[in-house]
Amino acid sequence: NEYKDFGNNAIMTSDGAGNVTVNAQGLQNTPALKVIRASSNQTGIVSATSTKIQFNSEDSLTTSGTWDSTNYRWTPGVAGKYLISINVEIVAAADTAKQCIADIYKNGSSICYGYLNMNAFDLRSGGSNAIGAATIDTATDTDYYEGFVYMQTNSGTVSARGQGDNTNLIAYKLIGA
Repeated sequence: NEYKDFGNNAIMTSDGAGNVTVNAQGLQNTPALKVIRASSNQTGIVSATSTKIQFNSEDSLTTSGTWDSTNYRWTPGVAGKYLISINVEIVAAADTAKQCIADIYKNGSSICYGYLNMNAFDLRSGGSNAIGAATIDTATDTDYYEGFVYMQTNSGTVSARGQGDNTNLIAYKLIGA
């Protein structure tokens, strides 16, 4: 079973058992990206300084575009509107973190951020909290996106958790937008 356009190109195909394959590029949510901070915490997050998150593992969701694992940035490679989100799990020693901002940067400048006042949480024994942000942005094929975290601390150490996929950058092209 095929659904074709006026040029006789297959838009979608079905195997007759309910499994549909989308063939037309314009109907696919690609390029898509998911990168995570895996296996170890990112340390060296300095108070009152924006620090780039070193996402060190690409998920199988990533379909195309270019993930630069040296500079920790993604270039979609295809112009369009994209949903882009960041999540950062902050790990703090007791009474350390005060405020946290998770930023999505485009071409070196912040375009969206999420804010968390960690003073509102009881961290006397240490712990972690998650912060996130999401936006829809129009990209050219050469724009690039990065994730940053900004932290204000009382003292001590703060890191971005590298466990599971709690610290991640996700993006995909929106269809019909």
